Amino acid sequence: MRRPIFITGVPRSGTTLMAQIINNHPDINCAYDSVNFMRFWHDDKHESIQDTHDRIQKRWGMSFDIEKVLEQKTKADIYDTMMKSIFDSEKTWGEKTTMCWNAVPEFLEMFPNGRVIHMIRDPRDVLASWKKFTNAPGNDYLDIVFNCLGSMQRAKLYSKRYPIENYMHVRFEDLVRHPEEMVRGMCYLFDIEY
Repeated sequence: MRRPIFITGVPRSGTTLMAQIINNHPDINCAYDSVNFMRFWHDDKHESIQDTHDRIQKRWGMSFDIEKVLEQKTKADIYDTMMKSIFDSEKTWGEKTTMCWNAVPEFLEMFPNGRVIHMIRDPRDVLASWKKFTNAPGNDYLDIVFNCLGSMQRAKLYSKRYPIENYMHVRFEDLVRHPEEMVRGMCYLFDIEY
């Protein structure tokens, strides 16, 4: 049974750290900052598959079997086949895509047994980190605070809507202060061996 993992949150909230932690598990392959399936998919199946293939091959040197992916009928099967082909593996796969928390309901509809990790962080720390990181002109970096608000509002909503076995929000501050405890708890809740 497919139990893929989807990681999301605002930039500078610990999504990459979480993806790297998950990717170090021997039974999981996790992509980050590369495929972004939930962000770039659009209604034209053939065009979406070709665009994804071309983008990840050009930017990251990654590839997948286009013909095998095109044979799939549902969006979930397309996504699953694509990720398994990229990793050339039957291991559990995961993907980190920032700024994509609105896709959580669709992801869990495609994969009812899927797992979502939604990273949240103190907006003041996100703002300070983003200001140093971004190339946004002038005061445009301040927009990240509104993204934090939107992310946190969705985290509150999703925590009520979905069981913890499928969805959990993780505070970056907790992960940094208590990494082993947080990862052990996450593995327990998601039924993954620590």
